Amino acid sequence: MSRGLALALKAAVSGSLILYLFSRVDLVSVREAACRAHPEWIALAICLHVVGLGLSAYRWRSLLSIFHQGYRYGYLVRSLLSGLFFNQFLPSTIGGDALRAYQTPSRKGERIPAVGVVFVERSIGLIVLLVVGSIAALIVENPVSNVLRYPFLILAFGFLAVVWGVTRFPIGEREERESGGIGPLRDKVRRFIDAVRAYRGQGRVIGRAMVATILLQVNVILCWGVLARALEINVSPESFFLVIPALALVLLLPVSINGIGLRENGLLALLVPLGVGAPEVVAIAWVDYAIQLGWGAVGGVVYVFHRRTAGLEGART
Repeated sequence: MSRGLALALKAAVSGSLILYLFSRVDLVSVREAACRAHPEWIALAICLHVVGLGLSAYRWRSLLSIFHQGYRYGYLVRSLLSGLFFNQFLPSTIGGDALRAYQTPSRKGERIPAVGVVFVERSIGLIVLLVVGSIAALIVENPVSNVLRYPFLILAFGFLAVVWGVTRFPIGEREERESGGIGPLRDKVRRFIDAVRAYRGQGRVIGRAMVATILLQVNVILCWGVLARALEINVSPESFFLVIPALALVLLLPVSINGIGLRENGLLALLVPLGVGAPEVVAIAWVDYAIQLGWGAVGGVVYVFHRRTAGLEGART
């Protein structure tokens, strides 16, 4: 499928979901719900995004450390902000990851290890997301947990099996021994796998990244709880430990443009059964998205002034 056709299909999905949303929800009621938001709680939610940015930079720097890539902390924060710009204003949610991998090459200029670092980072994030959601689905008792309990458990065990296979299964070694060499594409795949396997036996590094990821996930859930408080939405705090991981999984589906339409309809499916009104659900979705767009705009400004050489100069010798 061509890139243009894929983009057109995603736009069609997002447009259809938005039209469906408009058929279900009164926009005047959504505006009224948003206007009732308490600005001090919105400000706190924005500040929590700063905390999340710091945790993300710490996790990334920890994972980069095994390749002796001593990038400055500030450089990584700027790269993360630039990635937010790409995530929010390009029709894909992986543009930011691609930029981060491009901006953190090895000392020899290789970027495949950087791609491996981003893969490990995202894998740890998904593992924590699935574990948090699974625990919440087992503990919390509500209509949503009854539906999501087994899907979360199946996804958690399934993804752990995939990660184990990627880190253990030998790729290209037998062919290389028999032929005396391997093709360019297979070589890149093998070097990527080698970068991922480099974390075997790095318990301290993985532990730091895991702790940072847990704190980051709690911070995201707390941010949504603060937004709920801002909009006077009455949902039990423990329910967000189930709802937000489930929403995050929905937004991973590559079927829309940056989650537009999926975000709103996903939250409706998750929060309306908990007694939240549809206008309030759409309002909190759009307030959160507005905050993300704001940070994306900040990231665009940062990207204009961000220079890759600044990070390379800060690498440890």
